[in-house]
Amino acid sequence: MGDQSEFWKDIKEDSKRKKFYNFETSLQLLDSKKIKYTCLSEQSGHYRIEIQDFYVDFWPTTGTFYCPKFSTKGRGVVNLIKFINRFK
Repeated sequence: MGDQSEFWKDIKEDSKRKKFYNFETSLQLLDSKKIKYTCLSEQSGHYRIEIQDFYVDFWPTTGTFYCPKFSTKGRGVVNLIKFINRFK
């Protein structure tokens, strides 16, 4: 039974590391592309990117983004950047 609990503990730690890595690299990539964002909630990792007359909500730990104006959902910071560049 001890081996299983260690296995799941390792899985949980790996998941936390991956989310932290996604968080750091996503924001670094947005910074390198000079895309400005504001933090709405540090606890949930919710960021907002304002573009012209609309905005995109972004969660860097999972890579999920949502644009309410166009009802567009997506995943991945690269796809987010492609979406944003369509309106610049």
